[in-house]
Amino acid sequence: MLFPILSTGDDAAAQVAYLAASGSPDSVHVAFACPSKASRDYLIERIHIIRTWEGLSPTELDLRTPHQFLRLPGSAPLKPGGGWCYPIDEAGARITATAATMRADRAIRELPTLLTTAPAVVKVESRKKRGAVKSPQPRVSTATLDELPRIADDAAGDDVHDAAGAVDQPRAWRPRRPFTAQQWAILHHSPSEGYRSHAATAAAWVLWQYGLRSWRRASAWYRTCPAFVKFAARDDGGRAHWESIKAAATAYRPHDPAGDDLIRTVLTEISSWDDSTLVAAAYAVIAHRFDDGYGTDHRPIAWRDVALWLNVSHATAGRRIKALVDRGLLAISKPHDRATAPHAATCYSLSTPHPIYRTDVHHDLTQRGRKLAHPILHRIWGTLGHPTWSIWTHLPAHGPGTTTSELSAKSGLPPGTLSHGVRRALALLEQSGLAVRMGQGRGTRWLRGPQSLAGASDLCGATAHSTQLAWTITGEREAWHAPTVRQSMSIRQRLRRGARGSRRPGAPVRPAHTVRLRRNLTASRVAGRSATIPREDNVPP
Repeated sequence: MLFPILSTGDDAAAQVAYLAASGSPDSVHVAFACPSKASRDYLIERIHIIRTWEGLSPTELDLRTPHQFLRLPGSAPLKPGGGWCYPIDEAGARITATAATMRADRAIRELPTLLTTAPAVVKVESRKKRGAVKSPQPRVSTATLDELPRIADDAAGDDVHDAAGAVDQPRAWRPRRPFTAQQWAILHHSPSEGYRSHAATAAAWVLWQYGLRSWRRASAWYRTCPAFVKFAARDDGGRAHWESIKAAATAYRPHDPAGDDLIRTVLTEISSWDDSTLVAAAYAVIAHRFDDGYGTDHRPIAWRDVALWLNVSHATAGRRIKALVDRGLLAISKPHDRATAPHAATCYSLSTPHPIYRTDVHHDLTQRGRKLAHPILHRIWGTLGHPTWSIWTHLPAHGPGTTTSELSAKSGLPPGTLSHGVRRALALLEQSGLAVRMGQGRGTRWLRGPQSLAGASDLCGATAHSTQLAWTITGEREAWHAPTVRQSMSIRQRLRRGARGSRRPGAPVRPAHTVRLRRNLTASRVAGRSATIPREDNVPP
């Protein structure tokens, strides 16, 4: 029972201030700190619902009043057979007194200063009603002190930035819908042999519909709910099963024939644009937002979304969105209003751009519908530049090769030198292993290199830059959507510490002729420190 209560506290933006094994068999004490009265009321209501559905008595899942107290570490129960009380972590492992004190101190310090109510406390006894579902976790008693406020819990934790897709995306706090009776029955159903896979799949869909997205949060449900008994016993604890459910859910696209016709028309138009940066931006917003089957009107697109899709800064992404609006591909249907809807991004509708932007250049955009599969969306082009992608697509894989002038005619770029045009793009591709030069002088010809895009990304720093960008943007969104000012400032401080402790990924690789190859550099303030970096991939000063 411990995990459902801790998860409920997470939903209520409440932080654990005290967690200890009481000394009685299978009994745990929990104290929460809530950032607001609404959060506290929601938590108490959810605990009553859990008690009802689990069939527990008020003594087995006990909400304490302000005049009742919890046992402190070092004390022992008066009942026979009881042991010493000691603090534990959320996994049930014993922790030191110092760690427990720091946890409580952090909870109290992060409480809003204007709140005068006190934190909530929970007590869980070991006795269990007959017929109740047995849980692998110890049963928890929850007591709530009405005078102490509970503090907002950082739901994502310190590992939120480890990988962009491994955690739940930050959002404005709002209470989730409670599980229905049918959903609780699915989670706590004990399947017989031959039906365990079906029961686990049904329970996993319940968790997905509830709002869980990361394995970090779903893993505890796999360990505690009887429906997952088949996969919980495996070496990975059921992670492969959860990832398959997640992949199926994220790949689902409802059928929208009207949207398909418009998207085909728009892709035909942008495939003849000569600006590769805008072609990439247009394809990204179509693949990630408008081609998901949920319509092409009134869809939210944030600058930081485009920044993650293209591996560029949010300022660069904002300029590209504005350029798409100027060309008529995007129409603003609902502008962002910081006063009335601070957590809602600007909404756009997809429209057919004006035909005056057509040229003789042709880009292959036929892999529509397979998000992230098209090479134009690879993270390396955010570092090398999307004009470099246009050159790379026209390089032959074998044969006599192609010349600079031929590449210039196909891409719409000037032949240029080592500082601009096709020649500069070829130099960057050659340095990354994506292009091979044959011959010298007027006999120079070019072939596609043996290096893969993933290997070239690691070589030129695009992978490291993408990871750092996702880490920063996720933290910025967490800070913006934090339920309290204190929690927002705590996340900002964590971002600054992370920026100081990590080195900025290097600028795009340069060819050996660095004397001739010049780039437009500017000294910018990025992630709390000064660095000389390309303006294209970073926030301007």
